[in-house]
Amino acid sequence: MTAIVLDLPVGTQVGGARIAMAAAVLDWDEASGNDIHRDFVLLLGDRLGAVLSVLPDARGERLKESLAALPDEGWLRLLTSPRASYQLLWPSRHSPVDIAEFLES
Repeated sequence: MTAIVLDLPVGTQVGGARIAMAAAVLDWDEASGNDIHRDFVLLLGDRLGAVLSVLPDARGERLKESLAALPDEGWLRLLTSPRASYQLLWPSRHSPVDIAEFLES
């Protein structure tokens, strides 16, 4: 199964339309902050899974074991950290090896 690589859009549009679109995309009118956070964590988890799936077997397994050994709070803090989020959400700018190196450090 091939993971779809989709970078989140960056930049601005004339008139700030991107900000107005964000609320519609995230469905802020219907979703609670917890719902949005949960969906964000699920997205990052999916992206992490895609990274782990393309790493060489031994390295991927070691990283999986290291991540699984973290307490839930630590795993969540690492996954949602600004650097991890950036690397996972813009995969065309970061190789799986680069992401693995950050997560291993």
